[in-house]
Amino acid sequence: MNIGYNFEPQNLDQVLLLEINERVTDLIVSMEQGLETEDISLEILKHDKKSLESLSKDFNSGYEQLAPNLISKIDYILESKKEE
Repeated sequence: MNIGYNFEPQNLDQVLLLEINERVTDLIVSMEQGLETEDISLEILKHDKKSLESLSKDFNSGYEQLAPNLISKIDYILESKKEE
C-alpha cells in the first residue's frame, strides 16, 4: 500500500523550509554514501540554520517543531564535517 501526500506551499516560509529540508536530506544521503561535501554546501547550511532560527522564534508561525529538527540535522552535518 502506498500513501501519497501532495503539499503545495502557501507562503515563502514554507518554500524556504522545503528547500532547506531538501538540501539537508541530500547532504545526509551523500554522507551515508561516503561522497565528498563541498565547502559551499556547508556555508549554505550555516545560512540556512540562521534562517531556521528566525522561523523557530516566531511561535505563531507553526514551524516551531519543524525548524528545530532541521537545525539539529544541520548541527550534526557540520559537526561531522569538522571531525573529518
